[in-house]
Parts: sequence; C-alpha cells; structure tokens
Amino acid sequence: MQWICQARARDAGKANSYQLPYLYSPTTKRFISYDDPQSVSAKVNYANQEGLGGMMLWEMTNDSNTVGASLMDVIYEGMRLP
Repeated sequence: MQWICQARARDAGKANSYQLPYLYSPTTKRFISYDDPQSVSAKVNYANQEGLGGMMLWEMTNDSNTVGASLMDVIYEGMRLP
C-alpha cells in the first residue's frame, strides 16, 4: 500500500491548532491519524493554557523507548508545574 498524501490537519475553529499528522491513500481510501511529539506538545500547551489538571491517553504501545523522544516524555516535560 502506498501512502501518497502525508500532511498535518489544522482545526480552523481554534487559534492554536493541534497540527495533527495523518496519512491518506486515495487508492485504498484509507485514512490514518496519529500523534507525534509536535501534536502532543500542542495538546499539552492547550491543557496548560486551559488550566487542566492533566491529560488522558488511549494507547501508547508503539511509543518510542528513546529517552527524550517518546510522547510520554513530551507530556511529562510539558505538564510539569512551575
């Protein structure tokens, strides 16, 4: 399967968009969205700006094991209280 479209979606209704990455194959009409460090960082920033007490994760099986490169690291570093 060849993915010919890889991009970032912007939520036009929000000033601070999440910059969600996605893949789309017009041949198979398959759409896959996922998070990466940039999109998770934007979500962490949103949670902090709104004064939320934390974030919820659905599934992190394929997260990186490299220290400083995982999505959990982005959340941990971003959600620290001043």
